[in-house]
Amino acid sequence: MPSIPQGGIAGMSTELKIKRQIDTKITPLIKEVRDYVTNANIHIKRKDSKDNKTREITDTKMRNLLNVAANASSGEEVISYLRYQIGRGEWFWNEGEKLINDLQNIRQKYAQDIAKEVPNSNIEEIWLKLIYLYLGYMNREFKYVKQRDKGKGGKTEDEED
Repeated sequence: MPSIPQGGIAGMSTELKIKRQIDTKITPLIKEVRDYVTNANIHIKRKDSKDNKTREITDTKMRNLLNVAANASSGEEVISYLRYQIGRGEWFWNEGEKLINDLQNIRQKYAQDIAKEVPNSNIEEIWLKLIYLYLGYMNREFKYVKQRDKGKGGKTEDEED
């Protein structure tokens, strides 16, 4: 981690201040991801409670979502993509809606706090960075629970990684 400039925090660039503030949110963000993945059971191929159709979230679908976040211009673009995937039947209804809610809460819970701490910062850019981190950690946790539960109903067709 770079050292604090001679002028203290006031002498740091806005980008560095944002990074430092985001770094303070990583542990709670990872805990939220773990809770989501553990409770949603998205790694298990099963019938969706909304429409009783069998669904499976694959490694590819997870990476696609992460790639959308990496190339998005806004958090709303990521949410729009996720809604589209839910509507196409590519994501579980309730779990997808919960993920959208979690992504929106990241804005309220973390991005707004960071924007208040860092004058002249852009809350939308902060939110998008936090969404990308959340989905990156979710991708890792998904892969872990999928492998952990392999043979207990967690085995899927898409296990190339």
